[in-house]
Amino acid sequence: MVHAKAQLSKTTKASFLALFCLSAILFLGVFVNSAPATGTINTQKAEVVLKQRISAQTGIRIAFVRCPRNVAAQAGGTFTCTAYGNDGSHAPVLIRQTDDQGSISYSVNLVKVNRVQTFIRNYVQSAGVSVRSVKCPVVVANIAGHKFVCKITARNGKVAHATVTLKDTNGNIRLNLHR
Repeated sequence: MVHAKAQLSKTTKASFLALFCLSAILFLGVFVNSAPATGTINTQKAEVVLKQRISAQTGIRIAFVRCPRNVAAQAGGTFTCTAYGNDGSHAPVLIRQTDDQGSISYSVNLVKVNRVQTFIRNYVQSAGVSVRSVKCPVVVANIAGHKFVCKITARNGKVAHATVTLKDTNGNIRLNLHR
């Protein structure tokens, strides 16, 4: 459920309190095995597992995940992978090694973009514009200050854009509509 509160100005800027982010950062254990001979994490296996798990748990279509190669297996060690959407959008996935045998946990905090798209559609339609589509990046990291642009196409074919600024990680956003 999306809760929203808006303050509108004449410049079509709006501030909203909306629960667009995932309610929690995901922390899950994954066993990806280290290669005993090299003492490194099997990051290629981690990429496959992370793609499947993040997609299943968030409902966000992750196209692929990329992790650094030759990461030394070390209990407590950390590294960052990147999750990508099919449109090239991406967000960091923080990895922590829980032992020196290839067990890892990960955390990712993503914006539920489908909710942002629905909100923008409803907002624009409430102003009397019939909307054909709203397209935002597929993968958006929930980081305060982060900005992304969504494309709004009206039924008459006219195109506008909405710049979304994440004011914090609690779902507060600023929306700026422009043509």
